[in-house]
Amino acid sequence: MRKQNTYKNIAANIVSMLVVMLLTFISRRVFLTHLNITYFGLNSLCVDVLSMLSLAELGIGQAMVYALYKPIAEDNHPVIRTYMKLYRLLYRYVALLVLVIGLGVMLFLPKLVKQEVSMPLVYTVFSLYLLNAVISYLLSYKRSVLYANQKAYRMVLSDTAFKIAAGIGQIVVLIWLKDLVAYVCVTIASTILGNLYVNLMVDRSYPRLRHISKAAGIDKASKKEIIRNVKAMSIHNMANFFVKNADNIVLSYFLTLGIVGMFSNYMFIIVSAGSVIMKIFDSATASIGNMIVENNTRKTREIFHTVFFANFVITVVMISMLCVLMQPFITLWVGRQYLFPDTVVYLMVGYLYLQLMRSGIYCFKTASGIFDQDKIYPVIQSVVNPLLSVAFVYWTGVAGVLIAKIITSFTLMNWSQAYFTYKYTLKSGMGGYFRRMLAYTAATAAVCLLGIWLCQTWFAEYTLLNILYRALSVFALAVLTVVLLFHRTPEYRQIIQHINELWHNLRRKSV
Repeated sequence: MRKQNTYKNIAANIVSMLVVMLLTFISRRVFLTHLNITYFGLNSLCVDVLSMLSLAELGIGQAMVYALYKPIAEDNHPVIRTYMKLYRLLYRYVALLVLVIGLGVMLFLPKLVKQEVSMPLVYTVFSLYLLNAVISYLLSYKRSVLYANQKAYRMVLSDTAFKIAAGIGQIVVLIWLKDLVAYVCVTIASTILGNLYVNLMVDRSYPRLRHISKAAGIDKASKKEIIRNVKAMSIHNMANFFVKNADNIVLSYFLTLGIVGMFSNYMFIIVSAGSVIMKIFDSATASIGNMIVENNTRKTREIFHTVFFANFVITVVMISMLCVLMQPFITLWVGRQYLFPDTVVYLMVGYLYLQLMRSGIYCFKTASGIFDQDKIYPVIQSVVNPLLSVAFVYWTGVAGVLIAKIITSFTLMNWSQAYFTYKYTLKSGMGGYFRRMLAYTAATAAVCLLGIWLCQTWFAEYTLLNILYRALSVFALAVLTVVLLFHRTPEYRQIIQHINELWHNLRRKSV
């Protein structure tokens, strides 16, 4: 059942991501056609500034999901209700805090937009996105039950349906009204309806969890552990914001909203591609958490090495294809006038590689409840990254923020997350990690360099047919490299075995 739920979660997340990505690409194209790049930059800026307010969540969601693993495994409904009651209360405080901080942030908006857009519109759009954030915190606390119970696929499918409806509604609004405010209002409607539907789903599936208001108070030991994990995750979330969401703020302040809009187009592709991979591993986190509770270290190590290899295989395919497809895709999607130099693209892909290659590790770290032990590294990153971004963007422009991200990821986050996972979860040294990481990085670099040379030599023109040729050629190159270099490893054989099992199960169900 654990493996089946993992497969269902992975499949649902991949389908959801691909559908939403396709719809978003269309929506952005329509946005740029019927409004302009400055309005698009304003929309991106408001979204990123509001992302900063997610820091107020303080890691409550992840800490609560981890806390629910054990009572769900034991089918202890009174304890689950107690945790849900606390979760709801904490999220109400978060919603209030987000509202207060958001109103304060509005005072600084004129510093960021530099009169490129009328201030009444800026305040209106920001206020609507602020309202959307507050509503989401008030309505989303029941989702943790589905996450911890390995049933996230049900929630993902419903969310996808509402996102499709919202995307279609936004496209209609852009074509018919050409109004940014109406565009944002569609997002708010989708947030409200989507969360209400998920809450109804949880109530119907888990009727014994409905009356959480009558649940007993939480004991001191559990409360202390949750507070400790929340504090640690708040630090991780702050680092995550400063690294991922400060870029548009820096670019807006030192450059222009137009550059922010161009940068957002590229980063949407990067983030979307990365999200597909991260969703795959996020889908397995609950299953891994339930496995770790069994305290079988040998089994955990075997699964970890297989997951890390699968992480590499998916990453090398994704990274090599982005290297050769990003520029022609942007050209055909929004136009050659919105292109950055190739150097910027390779820096984006380099940062994405470092981020993706810790996806599997982060999955095990989170499932193990390792939140407090490595909190000093995000603190350092949250200070160093924005300082480097400001310094480098002054001298190198857009490339500067990417160089800063690569430096902090390489020197701080990748190895530190691996270290604590190996120490506390795998209970072993890091020699195997460094050997594997070196081999995987060398193979990825070789595939990328050869793929770039091949595509620039044979498929240099940016046409739809050449995009297809580039994709097929680099995909085949990446798969061939993995097979030739790693077919003798036990991780490779495990992956093939899992693929065969999944294939036989699908064939048996289809008969």
